[in-house]
Amino acid sequence: MLFITNVRYLKKEKNFSFWIFRSGTNYPSDVGTRSLVSPSIVLPVIEDDDEEIYLKFWQWFDCGPGSIEISKYNHMTKTWREWISIDSDKEYYNSKTWLYKQIDLTEYESETIRLAFKYGQTGCAGWYIDDLEFEKKVPEFQGDFENGWGDWKADNEIWDVGKPSIVGPSSCHGGEKCIGTVIFDNSTKGESRLISPSINLPQINNEDEIFLQFWEWYEYTYAHQYIQIKKFNRFTKEWNDWETIENNSFYSDHTNSNGWELKTINLSKFATKKIKIAFLHDAVDSYRYDEAPGWYLDDIKVTIAGNPLHNISKLPIVKELSISPTTVFKNGKLTIQAKIVIE
Repeated sequence: MLFITNVRYLKKEKNFSFWIFRSGTNYPSDVGTRSLVSPSIVLPVIEDDDEEIYLKFWQWFDCGPGSIEISKYNHMTKTWREWISIDSDKEYYNSKTWLYKQIDLTEYESETIRLAFKYGQTGCAGWYIDDLEFEKKVPEFQGDFENGWGDWKADNEIWDVGKPSIVGPSSCHGGEKCIGTVIFDNSTKGESRLISPSINLPQINNEDEIFLQFWEWYEYTYAHQYIQIKKFNRFTKEWNDWETIENNSFYSDHTNSNGWELKTINLSKFATKKIKIAFLHDAVDSYRYDEAPGWYLDDIKVTIAGNPLHNISKLPIVKELSISPTTVFKNGKLTIQAKIVIE
């Protein structure tokens, strides 16, 4: 039997939190696939071309996470449409700790939706989920990870934010936190992208250049690293496929970076484009399950003329609004004196 506890649904915020769990040691073998279905949720309207909507939550799992599906409500027929998968089972077997998850729901803006979390593994401890929230915002490109994940995400777990523990570097490059592949363990077998927030690259003149800069630390037994770019098509409102701009392969025991190293990659050819950047860790074919610390990253920046770039919403933020009680009616027109201060 599947048990659910601590379900919260806050109508104003449209957030809810819950855990999936069962009593006993392992998920029973005779239950088949079970679904946890969310309350209906009306996603907000996108008011700025650069705004995005994300489902964010934390998860812990044994035998891999389950799948996540979405259903839209048809207001014409007053029926729910069929379930569509938006995130399916991955290769990562056991999370060993709470991991962060983020799923892009921007294409469902203004829709009334429900989510289903499906889990059907047997003989395992199960899948736990907590602190679900929906967020609409212009993503902010920050790469120091001092305040956690921010608007970064991983498409197949493995990556985690925190302080290096018994494996990996002795400390982060800057500050207390960085991001790495399974920062508490050497079990980095698998394939996973660390994906940046989207960022708009500006138009540049002949003298300027745009660079991706980051600090990296790595130690591998057998694995591949890829740095990839994905461009947004503003006409179709869709993201193009990933394009590899740099890669490295490691075929010997404990190949390492000899400490934190600065990496710089020229992104000038992507000027005027809206992009996402991915750091793809690939240790799927490791004959020794890649028993090595893996890849750590810190202080990731996109710069022009040495200055970091950040996304800025086109919509003004009203900081102060005051209307004078005195109105003037003249020549058939009503005039109201007002003061508006925007940021």
